[in-house]
Amino acid sequence: MSTAAKPGVGCRERRALLKIDKGNWLWRRRSPGARVADMPDYMIVRSFDCGEADMPEVGTRSRQLIEEKYKEVIWRHSHVVVDDEGNVRTYCVYQAPDEDTVRAHSRDLGRHGIDSIEEIAGDVTPADFPVA
Repeated sequence: MSTAAKPGVGCRERRALLKIDKGNWLWRRRSPGARVADMPDYMIVRSFDCGEADMPEVGTRSRQLIEEKYKEVIWRHSHVVVDDEGNVRTYCVYQAPDEDTVRAHSRDLGRHGIDSIEEIAGDVTPADFPVA
């Protein structure tokens, strides 16, 4: 059953219950004592109008904005991709109260366009798919 087909379960609840087992989606509550985030995680994909050499400055500015203005936001991590023409694209994971807060931080950061922002339903690793 796909996660979207689970009636009455929103994205935040799916993240707390989602587990993969042998390629099938299962619903499992986290074990007692496991930390369930009180804010959703978001993936934001951005295309920058600056080159790779400018990214340390952009990263510093992003962190500065979070520490000074968006204290409720947690920057989890980012993947940076540079294509053959030198165009920079990032795939960043943030924990934030809502999508509007992620957009506001992004707007204040500048120097890029937003390709997409999606709430993350869960995470998987190769270990979640055992080979028979």
